[in-house]
Amino acid sequence: MEAASWHNLEAAFVTGEPEPVTGLPLDRFLMPYFPGRAARWVNTYAPPGSWLLDPFGQDPFSVLELAKAGYRVLVTSNNPVPSFILKVLCAAPSQQEWSEVLTTLSNMRMLTGERLEDYINAYYQLDCPTPTCQGKAQVSSFICTEESPQPVKAFVRCPLCSLDAEVELTPELLESFPPLPAYTAHRIRALEMAASLNDPLRPVMEDVIRFYSERALVLFQVILSRVKSATLSDRQRMLIQALLLTTADQINQLWAYPLGKNRPHQLLRPPIYQEPSLWESLLRSKSQWSQFTEPVVIRTWPDLPPQKGGITLFEGRLRELSPLPDPSLFGAVFTSVPRRNQAYWNLCGLWSAWLWGRPAIEPLRHSLARQRYDWTWHVKALQKVISQLKNHTLPHTPLLLQIGELDPRFVLATLLASQDADLSLKSFSLDGEDITLQTVWDHETPSSHTPPDETIPSAARQAAKVFLADAGEPVSFLSLFTHISLSLYTDGLLKGQPQAQPNGTLNELEDQIEDVLRDDFHFERFYPGQTIDTGLFWLTEPPALYTPLIDRVEQNILEILQQFRQIPNHELVRLVYENIRGLLTPDQETIDAIIQSYADLDADANLTWTLRTNESLTERARDLQEVCGLLERMANQLKYSRILSRENIVWRDEQGRQVYTFFPSGTAIITPYLLKYASLPGLKLIVIPGGRANLLSYKLKRDPNLQSLVTSDWHFVKFRHLRNLIDNPLLSRELFASQIVGDPPEYRASQLALF
Repeated sequence: MEAASWHNLEAAFVTGEPEPVTGLPLDRFLMPYFPGRAARWVNTYAPPGSWLLDPFGQDPFSVLELAKAGYRVLVTSNNPVPSFILKVLCAAPSQQEWSEVLTTLSNMRMLTGERLEDYINAYYQLDCPTPTCQGKAQVSSFICTEESPQPVKAFVRCPLCSLDAEVELTPELLESFPPLPAYTAHRIRALEMAASLNDPLRPVMEDVIRFYSERALVLFQVILSRVKSATLSDRQRMLIQALLLTTADQINQLWAYPLGKNRPHQLLRPPIYQEPSLWESLLRSKSQWSQFTEPVVIRTWPDLPPQKGGITLFEGRLRELSPLPDPSLFGAVFTSVPRRNQAYWNLCGLWSAWLWGRPAIEPLRHSLARQRYDWTWHVKALQKVISQLKNHTLPHTPLLLQIGELDPRFVLATLLASQDADLSLKSFSLDGEDITLQTVWDHETPSSHTPPDETIPSAARQAAKVFLADAGEPVSFLSLFTHISLSLYTDGLLKGQPQAQPNGTLNELEDQIEDVLRDDFHFERFYPGQTIDTGLFWLTEPPALYTPLIDRVEQNILEILQQFRQIPNHELVRLVYENIRGLLTPDQETIDAIIQSYADLDADANLTWTLRTNESLTERARDLQEVCGLLERMANQLKYSRILSRENIVWRDEQGRQVYTFFPSGTAIITPYLLKYASLPGLKLIVIPGGRANLLSYKLKRDPNLQSLVTSDWHFVKFRHLRNLIDNPLLSRELFASQIVGDPPEYRASQLALF
């Protein structure tokens, strides 16, 4: 694709809050939720009051936001779990209501008359490890390993001696736990709730149940039994089921210890994992469900929500939707494309059966029975849904497909599925953290250009070179791979893929692209690891002149600050994204490092940045004039001749040799000097304000290619260092030579917490 056409597809990434909300129900399996992002993105294509279609229904938090923003959203979802999350969050129970249902659950009675909470907690009590204490300590969490059938450590609290510590579970301490109720009987019951003995799903459910310890499985079944037999209102039962749903996730064995990212895609037990106590998990569940406090109208399709905004839910596949809406109804499609996730799908099947009975598992039966969730299959699964959009929307309707938790195969799968569904790509943008790709499509007749007579490897190599030259600095594997994939798609080279691969798999297509990047004749890797997706990629033969992305961002931010002088952070970020589009969106850390070099933050005034007085164009021009004057005085004092040009000041000795070249600059944009004047003789000195020193050090730390350009004959000098030298009465050529490089910039991480 020609550069002009390609750049027409590059959109500004539409952002919301800079950090995702955490601690939401099952959020480790769902699209990371950045408040404000969905509504702002959709608003660029359809005004509030418009109808939206979410064909996958796997992003309840964004759908809720859109409904609150005044949109009417039709959600189709054949997975009962996200549908249930949406229903509960729309109900927006109060903190008091959650507390009341927890109390109701706590006070349910066992056959012995014992309170349910006390009964459950008793199985997490052991003899206090303190030798002089005779009390019982309560376990809040176990630490387990794959090798040991029993927990190896526990976090315990003793109310008698105030112990609160991590302890090793010796055989004696393990013996002090009360014996569990019969495991086999409860395990059989847990399986029977999900699948009968001869059901093809029985082996699947048996495999999923293995990721619950005996203690967690037995006691969870005890609670389920008590709840099932209790007399509850429909709303009470719904809220208790919500608490149990998130508890069921917390007590499985998929939580790595110490807690890290913990976003599992497969049922794989970490080498060391954490298992919290069941009742503490229930208490934590309350906080997960109570973050949304504004009710939203939700109805069942074909009942419609009010014009002021709301949701209508169809619990089934898009192709099963009935009655069919008029295609002219929808102003846009908004959806988060689901990624391949064997762990989530299998757990959803088990949880659905436990909470709502065997019929609830039926919509997932086909997927669960398959079990082989490879990416080639995922292309077909996505294509089945995406291809239905032409039946429900007009050809020009914007289709906003959000790809979260970016991954090379996920990018390829979405592109191939959209291509096979005859969609036409209109724009794309990537966030600065390489997490989310925003793509906009429609299903007007896709361009029918003939694919070029070029192979995928050669086209991928050229695309990578173009992207790196455009970036002007080393880039991550993920952004580079995404660019190559999009370029191959727009050039028509993904037609017939992955079927054209030897075994017809998407993995082979991925390998074919990755092999291009392994070619060290064309590409250099900084900080390489064991796998191709590590380190930073750059060109072995870069252009003679190029502008690093960070320099463009710095120039852009400076222009914004000089124009507005005072600007809220969110507005500044929006303007930066408007200027730096497509896949080169700068990350928040880079933006922060630049803006803190020029402006001060008023956290009490809506996070507003104010350009420092000494950073105005007038003041910086005065500073540069002063520096030129200082260099003139010192040259005269040291008896060097001077040659002035627009960009530099040269000092020559009596023999006409070029001894020093000074490059006064009010910014930290140094790459043009490093490239253009690399061959100059003598010592080359870039003179910058002290306020640029930290930013310059950040750039050098961030960009290994920039480091390589700063050879031993380049040095950085702060304005104030020159002022100090001119005031030295002993200044001589020798003293100048030893002192001029004596105050190099050093990077110091900012202590300013923006968010």
